[in-house]
Amino acid sequence: MKTFRLSLILLALTVGSARADSGDSCAEAVNINQGTHEAPKAPYWYQFTMPETGKGLMISSVGLTTTDTYLKVYDACNGNLLATSDDYTYGQSQVIIYSLSKDDVVYIEWADNYSAAGFRWKLELIEVSPGDDCTLPVTAYEGTNVIPENAGTHFWYEFTMPRSDAKMTVSTSANTYIQLFTNTCSELIELNSGTAELTVYDVSEGESIFIRWELYEGGNFPWNLLVEDVIPGESCSSPLLATVGNNIYQGETLTTYWYEYTMPSADSKMVISTHVESYVSVYRGVDCLIPNIINSGYMNLSVTDILQGETVRIFWQVYDNVQLSWTLDIQELEPGELCTTAVTALEGTNTVSAVPYYWYEFTMPAENSKIVITSEGNAGVYAFSNDCSNAEYLNSGYGGLILLEVSAGEKMLLLWDNYDAIQFDWQLSVEQIAPGDNCQHPHEISAGTHEFTHSPHWYVYTVPEADKEIVITSVGYTSEDTYLVVLTECNGSIIQQSDDFEDTQQSQLSLTNFDAGDNIYILWSDYYTRNGFSWNLSLHDIAKISLSNPTLTQTVAKGEAGSISLDISNPGKADLDYHIGQSLGLSFTDNEDMVYIPSNTSFNASSGITVSLWLYLIEDLNCNSYNNFRYLFSKGSSVIPYEGYHVIVEEDRTLTWSLGTTDGVLRYHAETPINIGEWVFLSFTYSAASSEAKIYLNGEELTGAYWTHDWPVWGGGILSTDEPLLFNYATYEPCSFGYGHLPSYMDDFSLWNKALTQEQIRQTMLHQVSVTAPNLVSYWDFEEIEDGMIPDKTNAQNHGYAYGLDYVTGAPVNGWLSFTPANGSIAAGSSARINLTADATDLDQKNYTAQMTVLSNDPKHPAVKIPITLKVTAPLGINKDALTYTLEQNYPNPVTTETIIGYHLPTNAQINLTVYNLQGQRIVTLKDGYQTAGRYRITWTGLDALNESVPNGMYFYRLVVLLPDGHQTSAIKRMIISR
Repeated sequence: MKTFRLSLILLALTVGSARADSGDSCAEAVNINQGTHEAPKAPYWYQFTMPETGKGLMISSVGLTTTDTYLKVYDACNGNLLATSDDYTYGQSQVIIYSLSKDDVVYIEWADNYSAAGFRWKLELIEVSPGDDCTLPVTAYEGTNVIPENAGTHFWYEFTMPRSDAKMTVSTSANTYIQLFTNTCSELIELNSGTAELTVYDVSEGESIFIRWELYEGGNFPWNLLVEDVIPGESCSSPLLATVGNNIYQGETLTTYWYEYTMPSADSKMVISTHVESYVSVYRGVDCLIPNIINSGYMNLSVTDILQGETVRIFWQVYDNVQLSWTLDIQELEPGELCTTAVTALEGTNTVSAVPYYWYEFTMPAENSKIVITSEGNAGVYAFSNDCSNAEYLNSGYGGLILLEVSAGEKMLLLWDNYDAIQFDWQLSVEQIAPGDNCQHPHEISAGTHEFTHSPHWYVYTVPEADKEIVITSVGYTSEDTYLVVLTECNGSIIQQSDDFEDTQQSQLSLTNFDAGDNIYILWSDYYTRNGFSWNLSLHDIAKISLSNPTLTQTVAKGEAGSISLDISNPGKADLDYHIGQSLGLSFTDNEDMVYIPSNTSFNASSGITVSLWLYLIEDLNCNSYNNFRYLFSKGSSVIPYEGYHVIVEEDRTLTWSLGTTDGVLRYHAETPINIGEWVFLSFTYSAASSEAKIYLNGEELTGAYWTHDWPVWGGGILSTDEPLLFNYATYEPCSFGYGHLPSYMDDFSLWNKALTQEQIRQTMLHQVSVTAPNLVSYWDFEEIEDGMIPDKTNAQNHGYAYGLDYVTGAPVNGWLSFTPANGSIAAGSSARINLTADATDLDQKNYTAQMTVLSNDPKHPAVKIPITLKVTAPLGINKDALTYTLEQNYPNPVTTETIIGYHLPTNAQINLTVYNLQGQRIVTLKDGYQTAGRYRITWTGLDALNESVPNGMYFYRLVVLLPDGHQTSAIKRMIISR
């Protein structure tokens, strides 16, 4: 407690002793004059007093720094924002403020979006000319006006409207962009914008119109301003009077038409129709600046909620250059067309009239019952509780609906959306809730085929024994378009869900990792009907994979080769089918390459988080003066993560780990750069309890420091965000500005909802963690992509999507590893031995890492990845007498017709000499048997075991010797066939 109080006292003394002009806040802004300045850190505050009137004030970091600056200028602390700038050019900022007077004070806040480092900037007074700003406009006149030749990138005019009931048109043939505003320069309201020709309506006499020209190719071109009378019906302020019956426009053909109509009676509806291809909208009130739309539609429209005496505007947009002709009819409202005139629904058959929308009300007559609604009409039905004034949505369906958990005496509102506006019948029945109607009353089932009569339908299944695969499917049992969801409990977490399984419209799931006695809740539904269908649940024995070693290490002398053995066991009850290969990863080589994971609440790990992945940088990130960082991954704000989290790889290949927390933005920067051209394992952790962020490289914690805009930062929980999770998110082209893509390979991306310990991170690196591990939110191993989808290997099923990506050999890439056999099947209770060869013929004297992937039909561990370390030592000496067993290099090499392979045995031994291809497949065995001590030479003519010539390429030959004591030794060499 004393230590805590002392810390608070020291903090208070530190804050209280800040200089009045420290720059840490607006109240402590540093007073400056014109010239170039050096902000010592970011953010930083300045204040400047205008020395004279009639000059512009330019504030800029352009050309003075490469950092991504951000600028705001205020007229007072907590005052009005006068100007702001972010990306004026390549991340720097610049503003010019006009209309400042002598002795006006401005407050300048400089910040850097990505670091707390300082930078240079300048402040200077500049000459201003008419047209430079809205506050310095040139007067525009009717007729021809000319943009001056010395105009900058933009130019302003002001025109005063000479009369009301007129329109103003601005036109030019120049390559430019035009904006028309009204109101004042401080609060401009845009009326219209575009190129070539613009027209504005509904401008009052004496009102100022500000005209802004965006000059793409400079000035010195003419433009025209024309004020004309508004044609009746051309604008909202000069509408034509609509009448009941036919309305035919008699003037020149227009593309838009405005009409006005006053509703003559209560309890009536307005019915509008035309044969002209067009779109019609009805607006409430006569305020043309703030229209309030009631309804809109294509060619035909029915509007029910207009009061007697209310005036509405009718707006037509005609697609073709044809004269508009349309019909207006006022009809008496039928019962049911409004919520307030809802018709009482009856049990049995009810009839919807030929109107777009029709309302019913129904009172539930009994407890523990359901309302079943069916129809054959092309319509949707919506159910609400309460009355019209505070209706609450309950459920909806196409052609029908089942409503559960409705109490006796409860009033329901039903709205039919009658798509075809034709009369149809529908049925309502009140039935007892039956098993399967909801999750609280599920059907209890066992394995086998099941059938239900209507969807949705609920089931519960109790798992009879552990270590079984549960397959739930409708494939082959129905032609309906089914949808399947499996949950842990009612209102519980979704375990898995399935829609269109393998290009069918049916559903199928395979579930494992359940203990005996576990309950799973199964929900079946049909997307387009309420029909029932058949489906099946079956149990299957599963295979299991077990490895003799989770990691492998071999030491080999430079220029030699060594062998390692790996035993794969199957303790399961089914045959284990396996295939061995190198891991697959994703290649991010183009700017458009990225992975998109849709937002999920499980990604918002408020109390702690760990993100781990393998990364391989392809090339340097140096862009010669541009501040060119890259996103490794991102969830949340793309600049400063005020919520969510992201990691940036800086230009010098160092890492910044950023999080938005309840106490502010926390950013942790590690100074150790990532090497180019090798796989590294990265982990990023944060604990809200300790407010501690960490970065790990290959399982070792990196030293670093906290960067922040919000000082002081104590941490807190991570703020949630609905943004997706993105891998390698690029907004700009590389070396153009800011966050271009990261040229890299990635593999094995995992997300955890806790800060893992260093030991747990090392276990993750060595793949000693199951996909069902506690706190593992999602895991994407990138071993398969189907139709662009990247599967999440956990039960969370947070699948992602790949854009423009290719596969590469995954973490890590290597060319020195081979193995045999590459695939096979292991019976339950049996095992198989895999022989791996590490060839150091062309390797340097250092350590190398590889990763072998064993793919199998073990549902719990479908892809087991085994890290392999090769330690290359100094080459062996040339003293042949010191060698116990010798495998000589073949001669000649490359081989054109035949070659001789020599070897020496100091003792009698059982030997095997075999040739393999680069994939580790056996080509031919040259010798297999017992030999006495001595030197041997075998001639190989380049034929395989079938006596056929092998193709050109690189091959391995391996000598395996079984020693008298039972131990085994081996050696391997390479040769090239080139005929």
